[in-house]
Order: sequence, then structure tokens, then C-alpha cells
Amino acid sequence: MKQVWVVMIVFFVSGWLTPHDPQQQYRENASMGPRCGEPCFLLGTDSVGRDVLSRTLRGGQLSLIAGLGAASLAILAGGLLGGISGLRMGWIDEALSRPMEVVAAMPWLYVLLAARAAMPFRMEPELILIAMMGLLGVAGISGPFRLARNAARSAMESDSVRAAFGLGLSRSEVLRSHLIPATLPSLREQWLVLVPQFVIAEVSLSFLGLGVSEPAVSWGTMLSALREYPVLAGQWWMFAPAVALAAFTLLLRYGSKSGEKQ
Repeated sequence: MKQVWVVMIVFFVSGWLTPHDPQQQYRENASMGPRCGEPCFLLGTDSVGRDVLSRTLRGGQLSLIAGLGAASLAILAGGLLGGISGLRMGWIDEALSRPMEVVAAMPWLYVLLAARAAMPFRMEPELILIAMMGLLGVAGISGPFRLARNAARSAMESDSVRAAFGLGLSRSEVLRSHLIPATLPSLREQWLVLVPQFVIAEVSLSFLGLGVSEPAVSWGTMLSALREYPVLAGQWWMFAPAVALAAFTLLLRYGSKSGEKQ
């Protein structure tokens, strides 16, 4: 788990360690490959002369914020509703479980595309980011719900919980002392799975032009330049966001696997 946090902190903090302003245009150095002169561009520049390294670092920060926010929303909402469902059972369980089954069965890629396309395209980048986090959080809520519900129901059937009820503890006290500790480990693992998934989802939406827009920078908006053949064929340094995304997901997966072994 520590390795995972190290990876996230490194990628997040690096967004403030850019060698240049990600929006500053050095037009005389447009579409230039990596070079270290005056000024120095370690990963070259894009079509309008912006530093690719600076934009990759800042874009990773935004994509990570989207992934963290959406995953946290899904875990909090899904865990809370799942815990209530497993604790109460009866008609409350039915009322919460049936909508979650619908959510789990929906083709969320198409739903996300349709929902984002229905919004105004000229929204502020901050509003677009919040909207994406909300949509992605709703899309991922069913998994945490099932985990929390199953963990809560298993805990409710345990001898310790039955003894707690026998001693006169209220449902809220049992929830705090038994059900939440029993649910947290599985929700934590689910959170680690959702973060890279939502980062990739944000990158995909931005790549399609449905995510954040200028002046904000994300890996998806940077990769959208690869749709132009001259960039795809002759400017290999423009693949930097794709390499960073692959490194992030692999390091996150390696960190979570290392945590499981420990």
C-alpha cells in the first residue's frame, strides 16, 4: 500500500515541478524534437511550441485528480449504500440492490459518451472535471456496493455481531465497531482498482474531445494531437503522455501487488 501512495504522490507533485509554463508558446521552436539549449526542451515541443515535458507533468496531475475523485466518490457512495443494504436487509435491501443491478448492467462507455456529449461543450474546465468525476463515480458505484453489502451481511451473521446485539448495542454502534472494520479492507482494494481505470477513462474522454479543454491540460488532450498523421508518423516525442500513462498504471499495479504480498 505504501508503494501505491508513493506512486500517486510522485505523479501528483510532479505537476508543480514543470520546467516551463505548460501554456507558454515558443513558436519559433514549434514541433521541435528533444534538445537542451536555450531554452531547454527535454521532450521537445508541440505544434505551437509548448513544452511537452511540462504539459505531460501537468496533464498527469489533472488526470490523477479525476481518477482519485471519481474512485473516492464511487467508494464512499457505494460503500455507504452497500453497508446500509447489508445491515438493514428486507425491503431496504431490495430497494437499493435492484437499481445497482441496473447500474452494473449498463454499457457505461456509451452512457458516459452520451452524457458528456449532452452537456455544453464550452463549459469551464473545472466544471467539466467535476462533471466527469461525478459521471465516472456513478459508473463505478456498483462494485463497491456489492463488496460492502456482502461484507456487511457476512459480518451480521458472525458470532461477534450477534453477541454485540445481545449485549444491547444499537445498529449504529455495531456499524462503527464491527461492520465498518470488516468492510474497509475490501473497499480499499477496490479503490486501488478503480483509480487507474478512471484515469484511463478520463484520458479516453479527453482524447475524444469530451473531456477538459484548454487552458487545462490532461494526458487525453495531449494525445488527441496524435490523430494527425504528420504528428503520429514523425514526432515520436508526442507519445510522452501515453508512456506516462502506461508507467502510472504499471507502477500502481506493481505497488498494489507488493502490498498484497506483504
